[in-house]
Amino acid sequence: MRKLTGLLGLAMLASPAFAQLNVSQHDGSTDFTSRGIAGNVNGWAFNGYKYDRQGGGIGIGGLQGLSHLMQDQNCTTIETFQFALLEGGIDNLGAASGPGAPVQFPDPANAPIVATAQFASATATNTPCAWIYTTTLGTPLSGGPTGLGSAGDLFTATYLPSNALWTADGASSHISIDQALVNGTGREYANQSVNAKLDADHEFGINWTGGSISSGGVVTGGTPAVAGSRRYWLNRLRYNHTSRSGSTDTTGIYSSAHGAAGPNNFGMAGAYPDPQNFSGVGGAGRADEAVWSDEDFSNFGQGTAFTQVMLANFSLRPIIGQNSSVAPFGNLELLPTDPLFSFGGAVPGLTLVGPVAGVNTYQPQVPLIQSPGAASALGLFFATDPGTPRPNGSMISELSLYAQVTRLDSGTGTSSIGSCDSHSFIN
Repeated sequence: MRKLTGLLGLAMLASPAFAQLNVSQHDGSTDFTSRGIAGNVNGWAFNGYKYDRQGGGIGIGGLQGLSHLMQDQNCTTIETFQFALLEGGIDNLGAASGPGAPVQFPDPANAPIVATAQFASATATNTPCAWIYTTTLGTPLSGGPTGLGSAGDLFTATYLPSNALWTADGASSHISIDQALVNGTGREYANQSVNAKLDADHEFGINWTGGSISSGGVVTGGTPAVAGSRRYWLNRLRYNHTSRSGSTDTTGIYSSAHGAAGPNNFGMAGAYPDPQNFSGVGGAGRADEAVWSDEDFSNFGQGTAFTQVMLANFSLRPIIGQNSSVAPFGNLELLPTDPLFSFGGAVPGLTLVGPVAGVNTYQPQVPLIQSPGAASALGLFFATDPGTPRPNGSMISELSLYAQVTRLDSGTGTSSIGSCDSHSFIN
């Protein structure tokens, strides 16, 4: 019933970026188009921006807009589209779930942060076609103490009207998927150990069956559902400056079979790296290493900026109960008293790798998460931490490594704090 459909006959209509960039969470691949729910029901697809994975610490200028990638299987017919941005606040059972909670779903009790009206799709020939719809906010939304994500995660929402003819006709949205392949490896290439998978299964690929979101601010929640496989819908937030936590392949295992070019992966493998081949996925010897990227639409900082990758084991928001605005530079999401906080990218420890327009990538000069010391420290943590309950009732210990990039540009006299992202290590 949850059909994955190939990407056929794409007719892309893309809006120019101007002063915005898409905040992607996937590995760079577009694998299928999918509803996540049956074709004969109305519903919604959500791409979750966890408070610690690009949902919080929104950089300078705030949230600029949204981007949604939609497909119609038969473009001679008209589909009904609608987009929105919701905030989390509940778990999969409807109980309260705030920042830092391992499971968080869109909360229908909260009015939509952004919502378009329903509108008709364009029409074309009797073939599948797809469009990129860009929603630009007239006034960017702040991530400050009373702003975005103060109560939890953010979720881009995509309306999926029913169509009895699916998959010959009907609306869907493009996905990047974590799915086993014939050779035993998987796209997105996340850590496949049992406990990591249990956590990630409730983070990626969230649907509602039914439900409605009005542009006037009223939400009627549908029945929550998790798609049959972990996936990112390519429906994204738009910022001016973003920091990303990823993994880099040090053993040559990433390949075209995984859908994205290596060696760096900023999708699920970045969110759940596998530095010691705990999951046994990808062949013997897999050893992921941490890597970070700094992305900015204006390409400022190339040659005139001091760039610092700030790290911490603890996030500030669950401690103080809100975002921490450092106006006009952005939002600080890291605990400044954390011993790792001064670890930097423009000082010995991290190396700038292959700067390209608008993107700087940093990787450790020596093994960081692969080192025996790191493995021992992780083991000690897991042995002593009581853990947090997961949806199946088990207790799982999780250690997070949060990151934000700070830029100080002497050429323009500007400064910026990028969004927050993190690596998760699970026993």
